[in-house]
Amino acid sequence: MSSPQKEAIDDGLKLLSSNATSANMKEQSMQFEMFGSFQDRSMVITTGDQLASAWQEIARFGTVEALKRIAAATGAPDDDVVTGALRIQQSLELHNASKNTSSLTKPLLLYYTFLNLVRGILSVQRGGFGSPTHGAKFTSAVTLLECRAILGKSGTMRRLFEVLNGKLSVEATDVSLADCLLQIPELKRNFDCIPNTKSSIAYVHVRAPINGGAIALRYYIDNCTDDEFAANWAALLPWHKDECVLHNTSAFTLQTQQTYTDYSSVVNYCSRRLMTNLHISESPMWFDHIQRDRQVMPHRIEPYLMALYILSNVVRYEPHLLQAAYSGPSDTGLIIDNALRCADRYVPQLLVSLMFGKTTFFD
Repeated sequence: MSSPQKEAIDDGLKLLSSNATSANMKEQSMQFEMFGSFQDRSMVITTGDQLASAWQEIARFGTVEALKRIAAATGAPDDDVVTGALRIQQSLELHNASKNTSSLTKPLLLYYTFLNLVRGILSVQRGGFGSPTHGAKFTSAVTLLECRAILGKSGTMRRLFEVLNGKLSVEATDVSLADCLLQIPELKRNFDCIPNTKSSIAYVHVRAPINGGAIALRYYIDNCTDDEFAANWAALLPWHKDECVLHNTSAFTLQTQQTYTDYSSVVNYCSRRLMTNLHISESPMWFDHIQRDRQVMPHRIEPYLMALYILSNVVRYEPHLLQAAYSGPSDTGLIIDNALRCADRYVPQLLVSLMFGKTTFFD
């Protein structure tokens, strides 16, 4: 073999060795990510009709016998069992009555549907529903979206908020209808129907390294630049400031200070700190609140019920405000219609989840 040929072969072997070493180093430095949505799917009920399934489940646990079994575990007295079963039966009948109504009357029937369902659940599951009042006060306004509700010091709504969030501050929750709608994740695509406001909900893409490490939360916030997010994230997302830091390389991204070693630990974190898609999904896209110039209602049942409470009062006392929204095609009419559809579909699922103590999916 001639010397040039030998040198060429030696150079080729060195190049192959160098490339192999480089590839190995890249593979070692690469962080492979976990696959999946990180949803807790330990409670999935499959029947084919999601809305009907939710109400069938409510009817199933709403019998006296079923509530007695639940009460035996919670220590609720028999009197509360009878009351709870009656409230749930009223809820079922009110929901059936709401099916053939328009947006001019449906809010009233849906509100009482869910008020009675909440009272039935709290009767046996969470130590009662408090005093038999609404637990909120309505204030009218010039326009429909400006009408307000303030949380009372007692009553069903107050008791529900305490159950969902622990002991509440003495400062009352005071929100407009617009405030409520802007905190419902299922309405996010309709937020532009509410003028002169900023979204209170963000999409969050969750990433977690397969071999363990910090969880990365990539935020998608409307009309926010990377520099604004970097400077203001602790004010926009104050509930994360004790657990997260700004990611040092990825834009619009936070990372947890704690490391998470397996899939189930990431599931637990997401369930505790974010809001899930209420449909089974393979995408790790979640929701989170954004702190704006309005009070945040942490649990997603709350804005639905407060919105329905406001609308039910408008139906009874200020129907001309609804009529104005439906005098012709309008953004306000569109978002109210969608809010009522979403309430009809998702509030039963959220209340079944409250009953079982974990997110329940209907597939």
